[in-house]
Amino acid sequence: MGDSRSVRRHRWAGRWGAGAVVAAVAAAGAVLNTGFDEPPRFDGAGYAMLARALVEGQGYRDVDHPDAPPHAHFPPAYPALLAAAWGVFGRSAASAHAVSILCTTGATVAAWWWFRWQYSARVALLLGLALAMNWTWHRVGGNIQSEPLYMLLKQLALLAGVSAARAGGIGRGARVGGLIGAMMLTRLIGAAVAAAIGIELLLRRRWRSLAATVAVSGLVVSPWAWRLATAGRKTHLGYFPGDSLPAVIAGNAWFYVLRIPDVLTGPFVEVGTVFSPGAYPVAAIFAVAAGLVMARGLVAVLRTDRLRTAGLVVACNLALLLAWPYTEAGRFLLPLVPALLVVALEGIAGIARRLGRGRPRVWGSALLLAAATPYSVYAAASGRASAERRSHEPVDAGLRWIASHGDHPGPIMTAYPAEAFWFTDRPGIVPPDDPEAIAREVDRYGVAYLVLVRGRFARAREDPISEFVAGRPGRVRRSWSGDSGRVAVYEVLPEGAPPDQGPDAGGAVRVPR
Repeated sequence: MGDSRSVRRHRWAGRWGAGAVVAAVAAAGAVLNTGFDEPPRFDGAGYAMLARALVEGQGYRDVDHPDAPPHAHFPPAYPALLAAAWGVFGRSAASAHAVSILCTTGATVAAWWWFRWQYSARVALLLGLALAMNWTWHRVGGNIQSEPLYMLLKQLALLAGVSAARAGGIGRGARVGGLIGAMMLTRLIGAAVAAAIGIELLLRRRWRSLAATVAVSGLVVSPWAWRLATAGRKTHLGYFPGDSLPAVIAGNAWFYVLRIPDVLTGPFVEVGTVFSPGAYPVAAIFAVAAGLVMARGLVAVLRTDRLRTAGLVVACNLALLLAWPYTEAGRFLLPLVPALLVVALEGIAGIARRLGRGRPRVWGSALLLAAATPYSVYAAASGRASAERRSHEPVDAGLRWIASHGDHPGPIMTAYPAEAFWFTDRPGIVPPDDPEAIAREVDRYGVAYLVLVRGRFARAREDPISEFVAGRPGRVRRSWSGDSGRVAVYEVLPEGAPPDQGPDAGGAVRVPR
């Protein structure tokens, strides 16, 4: 009896000891790539703005806009989690980053456990470590974004889906439905994962589980769906293209052929095809070869019962991404990494078998871990994340200048009003595309300051504010500039003001950061 308990304890320790190693590596990678004093950026600033509105009892509204309209774009789950954390620990960037790291670590452990349902303990551990060392999960793991929570809920939904597919039952289906609903209230692209789980339950004839999944997930998502339907504004469905769909699919297909290998290794193909034109042929050939391996693996996964859900997740997501009019390797492909690891492993293992190599899945998973490690170690050792954070400092400095020295009351016009709201507590307006429209918006809302940012992204279009400033020197004066003029703050002057009022466009005032 004692020996039996000892064996069980040994198995339990070995099983969860592997999980602890995966968790530690994932957490360390996220922590090393996170600046805990880094303010929220881009969409993350929008989530933070919504969380602040909830904490302050203003409802789910765009409080960073002068009209503070009800929000109908970002689903509410992540802002609600952020608001709950801030309600307990106080509103700070550090607590938001910590919440993301916890979610990313939990998602990695859940993915390792999902691998364990599909493979031997050794293969699952190697895949779990390949995920824990993944550079994209490190880069986003501590960000103030919805991805960490979405990745956690997605992996939990897949684990619940495994249980429902194997044993069936209304209770298991309801649990899947609750997790799917929460996942879709975090990111609506979770509909693709929901479809994959639903197809798996359908193929296994788990009718009661499927019915419970659909009913519960529909119940959870329905309030948000109603809000979108009655918002009177463009929703996510409005972004789909019309007559140009074949061209969109063709362009997107080539984009993702070039980007999917990078998600598992490092941004090598992107560097070779975007930033080093001379290397384009070599990088493209490598990407196509890797794509063929992945395609082989996807076919094999879809033909294997215990792996099929992973293949369905990849297939359903890619079907959506190919038709979506916008491409982004980061936010779109990031949650697919666990399923892509399964697909890549089966592709590599199939080739290894043909070459007569023994234990092809162990060999293949070790190869995936080896491929994931070098760039992640390099990024941490070279401070790539810190360098990227420093690139935003001129924008932060301009917004801090408005917060501390801007005595002209009124909103700010900037590409990311939620970022400005974090620093200044002023509402903001996104600049329209042409100077005449900018002038109308400036007058309509009484805009006080314009924030001009050049070259914030590679190959980005010129900030439309620059044309407005150049064509209307009598309406603005440059109050602050930084980073050799790439970032500038302009004060809006009254219509018809004399051009000698205050410093001219070339006489920027510089304030210490």
